[in-house]
Amino acid sequence: MSSENAHKEKTPRELLDEKAKKWVRCEMSHQPPEERIKNFDEVMHGYTKEEAIEEANRCMGCKKLPCINSCPIRQDIQGYVNAIKEGDFDKALEIILDTNPFPASVGRVCPQFCVLECTRGKKGEPIWIAALKRAASDYSNYQPTPGPSTGTKVAVVGSGPGGLTAAYDLARWGHEVTVFERESVKGGMLYTAIPSFRLPKDQVAKDIERIEKMGVTIKTSITVGTDITIDQLQEEFDAVVIAIGTHKPKWMGIEGEGKKGVVHVVPFLHNLLLNKNPWVGKRVAVIGGGSSAMDGVRTAKRLGKEAWLVYRRAREQMPANIEEIVEGEEEQITFHYLTNPSEILGEDQVTGMECIKMELGEPDASGRARPIPVEGSEFEIDVDMVIEAISQQPDLEGFNGDQFTITRWNTFEVNDDGMTSIEGVFAAGDCATGPSTIVQAMAAARKASIGVHKYLTGSPPPGFEEEGEEENPES
Repeated sequence: MSSENAHKEKTPRELLDEKAKKWVRCEMSHQPPEERIKNFDEVMHGYTKEEAIEEANRCMGCKKLPCINSCPIRQDIQGYVNAIKEGDFDKALEIILDTNPFPASVGRVCPQFCVLECTRGKKGEPIWIAALKRAASDYSNYQPTPGPSTGTKVAVVGSGPGGLTAAYDLARWGHEVTVFERESVKGGMLYTAIPSFRLPKDQVAKDIERIEKMGVTIKTSITVGTDITIDQLQEEFDAVVIAIGTHKPKWMGIEGEGKKGVVHVVPFLHNLLLNKNPWVGKRVAVIGGGSSAMDGVRTAKRLGKEAWLVYRRAREQMPANIEEIVEGEEEQITFHYLTNPSEILGEDQVTGMECIKMELGEPDASGRARPIPVEGSEFEIDVDMVIEAISQQPDLEGFNGDQFTITRWNTFEVNDDGMTSIEGVFAAGDCATGPSTIVQAMAAARKASIGVHKYLTGSPPPGFEEEGEEENPES
């Protein structure tokens, strides 16, 4: 062995350290809990370029691509991770934008189905894939361009992730797209339902600006069904895509829900994020276990309130990302697991909430163990405000009646191409599938945008000639 080779050979300790490094993900700097509960600044600071490259190098480059196959939008995860390994953030963002127009937003709030399937996670911690997507957005300003004009015009109703994904795709494929948004701000629930400590508004704006640079026009403060009708849109445009999301609250139906101090998480966050100064109690209980419930209870904590989260299943069954749960625990949120509200107490104003303890039984339709009430375990929580965050549904005012066929889940009935019962009118995202995650809404929107392109041109869009359409593995 030459002296040069001997010098390059790693010691057993160096080899062990290198192996151990691949078991644990590169940590990200963040606000300490005692500081962040006093402000709405973003909790996580993001990777430096060097940290992103370090984390990307933990990827094993699996041949079976479990991450991609579990992603609703079939993001080329391995492709952009490999680009980051090389330090090429422009290439990484170009790859991401081929299927995902919201890298800054999704990089922060994605449910990360891919991480659950990451092979690296079978021995050690999985790759922090969403954080690498965020890094690509942080360190590149790559801008895609629209395709050759098809000479057709498409109207999109709603500027949330579903509507703007459809708009982005259709602009890429050469259609002239105009988006109509009823709020005064762009972004749908990305802007009006996710607090800034998890998704800063300038990052939502960054993603939307890129979409607008593709030639997409977004008109705000226009309510379809009131200011303009579907019939009028059909007269002016060659196709219409409805992507209104699910903004209408769903309630538990327990006794006492009509009392003052009982609100739903969607309007609660909406009013706060749009600076409408809603009343907030001193002792707040949030019911639910998803990201919206976590956003509600962590918001209450930042407003200086006592805050509880009440969830009828166990911690490991919560739909919220594990990062959100851990951050909530660090912020001294009180979690009542295996607990279900049975009555909201008080005369006119909420004074408390009666709950009952639950135990887990046999699996239900979701595959999770069914929570069963424990007889005689009732107890009360002393609260003056209750925020329900169990689910929501589309607000079909202005869309139902005899115009559309509506399902029993209060969503638009669509065919395999995403078209509604009205010729040339499509539905995309949650208003067609029901409440889902951001990437699932984007996947459903892509299905509809492919359908629109086929309807207007008679053939699939570029790149979809063979596969025809994306399939959502969660459906």
